[in-house]
This record gives sequence, structure tokens and C-alpha cells, in this order.
Amino acid sequence: MTQFPSNLKRFYDDSLHAPILEGATIGRLLVVDPNGSGEKNKRLEFDTAPRARYGFTWRGIKRPHDRELGIGGGELIVLDLQTNEVIAVRRGYAIWNRGWTHRVCPRYGYDGGEDKGTAFTARFVMRVVKPPRWKEYFQYLEKTRKLPPGAERFTD
Repeated sequence: MTQFPSNLKRFYDDSLHAPILEGATIGRLLVVDPNGSGEKNKRLEFDTAPRARYGFTWRGIKRPHDRELGIGGGELIVLDLQTNEVIAVRRGYAIWNRGWTHRVCPRYGYDGGEDKGTAFTARFVMRVVKPPRWKEYFQYLEKTRKLPPGAERFTD
């Protein structure tokens, strides 16, 4: 097991560097306190079977000269965990200009095409798997979201 330096241990849960259990095929990152934040609020557990019907993963896209040209790419893949079927794939790219700008291509229209945070992933996954009350969730977010110049509200 990898140990955190003693001065950083207070910020992380030990489970984030625990060894993978024998026979485990699923890694699950859990939020300990919905109102908390930071890495100490996350716990990693391993299991032999999924609890959820759907899952998602991300993989990077790397082609010759991408990084030299300031381009970074990735794919978000949504899976049916019961059938192992790929349900949806979103491929996107970001631009480097003295730091990752969070400007994405293609521009998706919401958040000015710039939100590469959790909401960016959540919007895609929820639109694919459509959990109960997913539209209400987005309507709630829209009430408080600040729009950058030229951005449009998310609608579906």
C-alpha cells in the first residue's frame, strides 16, 4: 500500500491508496459527506459485482503531435454493466494555451462550451441513462447557474 507523506495524510482517506482486493473487478469512488469537499471526503472501495445498472469510464486520446500543437482529447464512455454494451461515447478535445483553457471542441452550447467539470460529465451521462427526475435536477441547476457571455441555457 502506498503511504501518504505524513504532512498530507490528513487530507486523504487511506482507501485511496489501498491495494486492490483479490478478485475485484469494480472500483467505486464514493462521496462520504454530500456537503463536504476535498479528497478526504472521497472513499475508494472494490467489489466483485456492480451495484448499478450503468457505469462510465474515460480514456484519453493521444495522436502524434497533439500535445506539441496544444491539443488534448478524451472519450467518455457509458456502459450497460449487465450486458457490457457500450451505450454512448462522447469524444472531445481541449486547447492548451499556457495552461488548459477548458474550452472544448465541439462546443456543446451550455456553459459557453467551457465547463469541463463534474457538470459536464453529469449532463452527458444523465441524458444517456435518464435516471428518475434527471430533468428536475438540471432545472434546479439552471436557476442558479451564471452564464458567460454568449452562452445559452441548457434545455432538453
